[in-house]
Amino acid sequence: PDPAAEGESITYTIDIDNNGTEDANNVMLDVSLTGVPVSIDSATPDQGSCTPSGSTVSCDLGTIPASGNTTVTIIVSPSGTGTLVLGGTVEDDASNSAPVSASTTIAAASADLGITMLSDVPEITLGSQVTHFLTVTNHGPDTANNIVTDVTLPSQLTFISATPSAGSCSELSGAITCNLSTLANSDVLSITLVARAFSPGPTTTTAFVNSITDDPDMANNSASVSGYAAGVGDKKSIPTLSEYGLMLMMILMALLVVRNQTGTRRR
Repeated sequence: PDPAAEGESITYTIDIDNNGTEDANNVMLDVSLTGVPVSIDSATPDQGSCTPSGSTVSCDLGTIPASGNTTVTIIVSPSGTGTLVLGGTVEDDASNSAPVSASTTIAAASADLGITMLSDVPEITLGSQVTHFLTVTNHGPDTANNIVTDVTLPSQLTFISATPSAGSCSELSGAITCNLSTLANSDVLSITLVARAFSPGPTTTTAFVNSITDDPDMANNSASVSGYAAGVGDKKSIPTLSEYGLMLMMILMALLVVRNQTGTRRR
């Protein structure tokens, strides 16, 4: 692609044609990449062999018959911005040569990450478990690299487990860190977080996601979910009277009945 994003793979396909009437022997292709730091991921010829070294590639392609052709595919990953220039030559042992050139604009990568979090229950009793479901989405336009999600549990909850759909999670004193690696545009990752109610009170679990790729909108990088950890004494119940209170209520009700009956006879 042109322009391409920093960190994204770029594929160069070099077609070499022998337009002559004789075979081209001992064909060599030598190219270099300048202007932007790159790593050469692969160099694959249709015939012969290629050797990458730093930002250069040298290919020994053997013989290309008259009116024949061959192809070399080079894949690179830029680690900066600017104009990446591929240049070089292809030559045979008869000193027949041709230039090879291409240029690509490398722009800074951008990936809008977002996170949401839901809980399976709003209220839990002490000793029971609550599960939080976190979803990380890359809204694009480019791939997000080295994604990290940080989750903080409230003091009322104790950590049990955190399982991501990709990557790994670790926990220390209620702080959970999930290294989710790479997420392409429009892709989604999930984390299932399980905790147990440890002490009563209101609970708020918070989460934040970020990556080394520039994020144009940080407003959707955090999420939280609130609930309540209820102790035994927190359970809602109907007020009841003691044994003596019940006896007193029965006596008052009996007196009320007698009074009503007496009033009825007087009429």
